[in-house]
Amino acid sequence: MSYRLRTLGRIRIRSEDGSDIELRSVKHTALFLHLNAESRRNHLRADLCEMFWTTERSRARHSLSQALYDIRNRVGPVLATSGERISLDAPGAWYDVEELEERMSRDEPGAAVDLYAGPYAVELDDVGTDGFERWLEAERRRIQVVGRSAFRRHILSLEEKGDWNRLADVARRFLKRAPNDVNAQRSFLRSLWLGGDRASALEYFASLRERRPDLAEQLRPLIDRIEGRSQNRVRETPDREEPPLVGREDELRRLRRASRSLEGPTAVHLEGEAGVGKTRLVTELAEVLGLDGFRILQSRCWEAESDVPYAAVAEALEPWLGSEAAPGPETGEPELARAALFPRSREPEDLTADREALKELRRRVFEEVTCFVRDLVDDRPALWVVEDIQWADRTSASLLHYLLRRLTDVPLLVVFTSRPSPDRDDGLVRYLDQPSRVERLALDPLDRSATRELLAAASGETLSSGIEARIASLSGGNPYFALQLLRAYEDRSSGADAEQEEVPGRELVDDRLEGVLRERLRSVSVEGRKVLEAVAVLGGRSSWDLVLSLARVEVHDPSWICDQLTRQRLLRTADGDVEFAHDILREFVYADLGVIRRHSLHRMAAERLAREEDISRGVLAKHFHRGDDPDRAFHYALAAARDAERRGAHEEAASYADVALSAASDSGVSAETREVELRRLAARAFSSAGELARAARRLEPLMEVDPEEVTEEVIRGL
Repeated sequence: MSYRLRTLGRIRIRSEDGSDIELRSVKHTALFLHLNAESRRNHLRADLCEMFWTTERSRARHSLSQALYDIRNRVGPVLATSGERISLDAPGAWYDVEELEERMSRDEPGAAVDLYAGPYAVELDDVGTDGFERWLEAERRRIQVVGRSAFRRHILSLEEKGDWNRLADVARRFLKRAPNDVNAQRSFLRSLWLGGDRASALEYFASLRERRPDLAEQLRPLIDRIEGRSQNRVRETPDREEPPLVGREDELRRLRRASRSLEGPTAVHLEGEAGVGKTRLVTELAEVLGLDGFRILQSRCWEAESDVPYAAVAEALEPWLGSEAAPGPETGEPELARAALFPRSREPEDLTADREALKELRRRVFEEVTCFVRDLVDDRPALWVVEDIQWADRTSASLLHYLLRRLTDVPLLVVFTSRPSPDRDDGLVRYLDQPSRVERLALDPLDRSATRELLAAASGETLSSGIEARIASLSGGNPYFALQLLRAYEDRSSGADAEQEEVPGRELVDDRLEGVLRERLRSVSVEGRKVLEAVAVLGGRSSWDLVLSLARVEVHDPSWICDQLTRQRLLRTADGDVEFAHDILREFVYADLGVIRRHSLHRMAAERLAREEDISRGVLAKHFHRGDDPDRAFHYALAAARDAERRGAHEEAASYADVALSAASDSGVSAETREVELRRLAARAFSSAGELARAARRLEPLMEVDPEEVTEEVIRGL
């Protein structure tokens, strides 16, 4: 039996023939939605009664039976029951939230945006008990994150394509759901401006300034550019808050030194992973050299435009060559070059000529561009920045190579940026690999002190040492990762209590980072992905043999997988062990695991590690707990908590006591005396560690058991 269930915007159930299905009550609809959302679970009747009805037990069971009968009668035979267990059995059903997540997993944000028609299940407020309302709120928040991520990724995709009209529509729809998102506001303004509607962009900004002056202030640099007050005549780049330049003094000094000794064209190849700060460094260099009187040319190569001829060169020369009215050197007009680079201005010569004529046409275009650039920088030196050269179209690559060879006496500094090991082989890449002609500058991650300096400069206030250390560790010295973690942490901590603020983790990897992380993981093979998942579940540095036993890769020689992942700087190796190059990558891969796969890997890891003599019982406890094996998790966690307390490891003792409490609750084996023991153990540990507020919170549930003794324990702790 199949049906279609829509829950985004408003709830609608439709049968196979397209007719609407209405259940007898809103509560029946809520139950049906819950069964669809948790379709991979078997539900106990008692749990469903407790979630949806507050009446006494026999009446609640009767109400549940009526609801199940209503679903079967109106929707069809879509439920499977076995004694006290109930599950959904509708393999042909369609559920919009599942489809939304599937589209996102297939990197189809446009289709996901179309599905995200509004908030989740808006009609179901106040229809169940507190348990259902808590579940519904958590599900709404989870789906909201997915929906907003879809909008942001779709906006980024449209920006890369330059589809400004569609971008304006998508950004407008996003702002209805997230009016405080400054990046969405920026994208909307840029789409209006670059789509040719400057007046509407300025009018919208004026209304925003009245409604939200704080947001408008963050958009001021973009508005200055739209109003023509910016002095930058080169390409329009996505406007964003510029992070401070920290830890790159040596690299900037080397680049400035190269600019001061220009007797001819000088090329520098700046190489580094995504987010390491290449763009920030060349932006700073352009500002500094612009003040020194350099002419600045800039271009960025895009993966989506890697087959657009001359794209990288045309972008840099457009202010001077883009139209016949554009200012340029006082020499003969480069008509052929203008027609080739900007076909909108004039049609090029007949391209139906024979092969030799086409070769001659290309040579003439190259020569005209070379003469034009020579004349352009005749009166003053120039800096030409070409970013992401690994995505340059082949024609631009050949032309840039030609320019560097021919402009032998021109004071031109060309800085190419790329990610490590561009997967291509053409003249320009071979040129960049020649140390005698090109200065190679590798941009490594920041060290811990530089990362902390960056965070302090970007936050404008003093962060706790714990927060700084955690963000520095998660980012692995990658400035972009660190700044995005900081921004996400600031967003969350503005309304968080002290305990929530303590340690930011995977929850801070919001969708602002998702594009970068997915880009890094996109080219990984299936077997490589299995290895990454195994390393993510193990959590830290692990032996290669242990990783392989968990990943279960089916290849003759798995060492090539390790080589591939280390070359891509996703993993690093040391003495036969492997670990993620960035903690944040590990946490992202881990969060991307499905629940069943995650449970399976944790159980396999725990059973494999349990055979090792020196393994920590706390490690086993957490693996069994995350592997949905509460009985063994409780056993190991309790032993680990007692052992840690004996060794004076108070934070560990408290952590393991909390794991034991959670596992005991899940397994149902905990007696009241055991809960009292665990809560007191956790409270002692937190108190010993100076965490008095958390110690008191662990004791609060015991106030009903023995309030006088608990109060005495709190006083002793204080």
